[in-house]
Amino acid sequence: MASPIPRRFGVREPTTERLLDAAAAELRASGPAALTVRLVAARAGISPATAYKVFSSKEHLLASVLLRHLRDLPPIDTGDSRPIEQRLPEFLHGYAAVIAADPQMQATLRCVFLGDDPDTARVRELFSQHFDQQFEQVCRDKLTENARTTIRLAFAGAMVAAGAGLMPFTEIRQLLETIVRTVNPVARR
Repeated sequence: MASPIPRRFGVREPTTERLLDAAAAELRASGPAALTVRLVAARAGISPATAYKVFSSKEHLLASVLLRHLRDLPPIDTGDSRPIEQRLPEFLHGYAAVIAADPQMQATLRCVFLGDDPDTARVRELFSQHFDQQFEQVCRDKLTENARTTIRLAFAGAMVAAGAGLMPFTEIRQLLETIVRTVNPVARR
């Protein structure tokens, strides 16, 4: 996946990576509410002016940390021959598990997906494109477009519900298995 960070004002990749590493450390230490671009810059040993050349806002920084975190998921096995009702929930559960494993990432997810900063919106779009590409690789031609839309919406709803504390992240996989079986005519036979 392309880097989530726009290369603005000639800031080099190593500087951006140092800022992302520092942001991840600050996030673990203090959580997203206390994190600021200035604190991250200080932790990275970089001037705040340089940090703001890379990240236009706290939300942009958090979105980039989250995207980098999610990029570390294992690649899709395009040769996986298991039925779609097994492959797809496992793939979707991978995203949920990364968030569920880290309470700070759960809070970051809420901040990122509710933020309205334009740079954050661009990172969300990159995430969405990457997710959709992987989703299509997992689905192949096994589901109708209506079934795919239903599953995407169910997954988004489950992530929102889990993020809001209305259901545990651990229940998402079982819920998705049921939904895939329900919307996939082949699995219902």
